[in-house]
Amino acid sequence: MNTLLQKLRKSEGFTLLELLVVVAIIAILATLILANLNRARRQAQDAKVQSEVKAISDALQLYQTDTAANLAPLDNNGNPPIDVSGSSAGPLSVLSSGSDPVLKTVPTHPVSGNSYHYAGDIAAGGFTYTVSGNLISKTGCFSITDGAASTSTVACP
Repeated sequence: MNTLLQKLRKSEGFTLLELLVVVAIIAILATLILANLNRARRQAQDAKVQSEVKAISDALQLYQTDTAANLAPLDNNGNPPIDVSGSSAGPLSVLSSGSDPVLKTVPTHPVSGNSYHYAGDIAAGGFTYTVSGNLISKTGCFSITDGAASTSTVACP
């Protein structure tokens, strides 16, 4: 009877080795899950960038159709792309101002918080524009020029 009690006491609980194996397996699974969640978050942020750049492009086209006006670059020399800004100094501020704004607010980049890039040019053939934003999950730039979308492998200007 004495040996039976000793066997029962020895078999209670888990050994240290068994506990360490379980902790190691849980740690490996947690690492895999977190890596996949981070990748999904970056892809969602890329989708948001593309959606917001498209919304700005659509708003530009609506503004041009409704008002027959063009949003010119800040200077008359067609200098490099300028930042879209919600302030009164920004060229796209007219899209979110007035009694009937085309955009409620001018969106900003989901990670950096910076504004998207906008460049406009008034040429002999009319007004052309480019709106662009940097992607997060892969190095590159998503841009829309005169309504046509494209993705490049280099960062936006």
